[in-house]
Amino acid sequence: MAWFESFRVTPPWWQAQGKIVASSRARFVRNLEGKKFPERMESEEKKEVFREIFVSLKDTVAEFKEVEINTVLKKDFFTERHILNSESNVGSVLYTDHAEEETYLINDRDHLRFQVTMPGDALREVFSVARQRIRTMEGEYNFSYSDTFGYLTSSLTNTGTGFRLSVLMFIPGIFLARETEKILALLVKAPIVLRGFFGGRSEIKGNYIQISTKFTLGVGIEDSLRMLDEVVKALVETEKKSRDILIASARVELEDRVARSLAILESARIMSYDESLEHLSILKFAAQLGFEGVPDEKVLNRLIFWSSPVHLSSLENFEVKDSELDFKRAEFLRKWVRGEDGN
Repeated sequence: MAWFESFRVTPPWWQAQGKIVASSRARFVRNLEGKKFPERMESEEKKEVFREIFVSLKDTVAEFKEVEINTVLKKDFFTERHILNSESNVGSVLYTDHAEEETYLINDRDHLRFQVTMPGDALREVFSVARQRIRTMEGEYNFSYSDTFGYLTSSLTNTGTGFRLSVLMFIPGIFLARETEKILALLVKAPIVLRGFFGGRSEIKGNYIQISTKFTLGVGIEDSLRMLDEVVKALVETEKKSRDILIASARVELEDRVARSLAILESARIMSYDESLEHLSILKFAAQLGFEGVPDEKVLNRLIFWSSPVHLSSLENFEVKDSELDFKRAEFLRKWVRGEDGN
């Protein structure tokens, strides 16, 4: 079976409906004492680190899906699945459970990275799971640690606790009501960083933003949780107020925009990924607001997920040419939006 066939499902954590906070994630990175960082290691050194880590992980990941990230295609595929990010490297080994909530990554930028992702506003839940995994692993490995700086990592922003929290938020109301300056006003008050749809240095797309804790040096993990939780709550309230403003003062304009997006998706013969995200997110917004005549939000979540370039190509076993993707995407979206998919 080809590596991608077991990933022909939409991860359950992506299917949260009616949510402003689409998903929550906690992750930590660790490195083995006395070993170089992966980017500086030779092939045999990487194998040695992999064996050392896997010895303790093998029972935990026995039922996990395993993929060697040995091509750019695989890296891009798992970036689109929000498991890797745009700054990840080729040459790592990934283990993920079948719900893709828990993942272990060996020999990426650091020797070991664990992350847990859950649907909706679940910061405290992912925090609890990640902290428990940290405690367990710290009893099994001799991780690189400095009394002055904390846990040592390949990135200065991760050095310290090596622990990061982040949320993916769907905030079309703020963007459409032109209230984006309120996002910046909230972020400057706390060590929080704004990222794009796929994390790392990716762009903001489809009315989604990702916000995460910024530094791990000198900041306790409980403090990180508290700070991000406060910012998320403030953004959720801002989004709710923006939606109320739009409904009260610009409902006709919003209905017009929804109708136009629906018409384009039902009839277009060529569709870029960015354009598809723009129209699908408008329909998702309409579904959350209870508008009639738009596809179910679960369907729209699936379309947002599978219209991304590498996932769209994977549906045809990567046999579609890059020059054909925009045609395939338009065809794929037409069928689903029209209800011709057979489901």
